[in-house]
Amino acid sequence: MKFIQNTSDILSALGIAGKHRSLIKDFCIDSRKAKQHSVFIGLTGSNEDGSKYCDDAFSNGAVFAIIKAKKDMNANKLKDNTLGVSNPEKALAKLAQVTLKNFTGPVIGITGSNGKTTTKNILSAGIKNSFSTFKNFNNEIGLPLCALMLDLKMRQQSLKWEQQKREISTFYRKSSNQI
Repeated sequence: MKFIQNTSDILSALGIAGKHRSLIKDFCIDSRKAKQHSVFIGLTGSNEDGSKYCDDAFSNGAVFAIIKAKKDMNANKLKDNTLGVSNPEKALAKLAQVTLKNFTGPVIGITGSNGKTTTKNILSAGIKNSFSTFKNFNNEIGLPLCALMLDLKMRQQSLKWEQQKREISTFYRKSSNQI
């Protein structure tokens, strides 16, 4: 069972009033990877606005979307199955912070110039009921996505991040004092 189980948990975590209650199985930032009960988060890049792929995500089974508020849409306003926010990246980070605050197990952060992936894999293999970042999701987008997939049964979370990414370190210090 996930820490954020339904869309009302998302609204509550973000401090947004509204009524929406759909079961959530996963979070995605790629509309092509959306499936039944996914939450699509349309991130804004330097060349592309992921919000424009919201309809594709719904076509693939997503039940909810968090996108950058359009001109005709107020920020932090729920419209049907879509939540418009001023900054989807910050919403993603906030959801992950709420998840990590509710996680009671220890969190292990791994930094350094090399050996992070190997260390993460060894710890993950050696610690029962542990959870670690997927592949090399060791950035300001990947870490929050991994945190959102935490399961209540897991006792320990092993995360790795690049040492030079100061925001990530700050993000986890705000989320948990168990790093």
